[in-house]
Amino acid sequence: MNIIIRQFIPEDVRPAQEMIYRTIRISYASFYSPREMEFFFNEHTIENILKESDEGYTVVALDGDKITGTGTLSGPHIGRVYTDPAYQGNGIGRRIMTALETKARADGIARLDLCASLPSKEFYLRMGYTIAEESYACMTDGITLHYFGMAKTLD
Repeated sequence: MNIIIRQFIPEDVRPAQEMIYRTIRISYASFYSPREMEFFFNEHTIENILKESDEGYTVVALDGDKITGTGTLSGPHIGRVYTDPAYQGNGIGRRIMTALETKARADGIARLDLCASLPSKEFYLRMGYTIAEESYACMTDGITLHYFGMAKTLD
């Protein structure tokens, strides 16, 4: 496996979205209800992915021509970090986060924040992020979404 990390290009949007949806279906199923998972699907539309990549800095991880992970830096906020479940545990998420943190340092950002889903909290703790708050967001139809606000001060 020869994974490379490179900046997102618009042609990446559909395979990136498919990878994100696959990750949500597999990795979130034991943490969130189908209605809660629908919230995540709705957050990762083609339009939202393209908008954030235009406004921020998005990277993808590639195994050959297959997108295996992605993440976005928008100012001091990191978001949309996903690694394909078939590739989890191989350091891809760590490499994506390192690329985003490196870009943040180059941009003069001293502190990063992110919202961690239940299945991703432990990953971010291992990356040096701390829990700033445990939160429950009220969604439509009475759905409450459990997540963690996390932060890290960069060296």
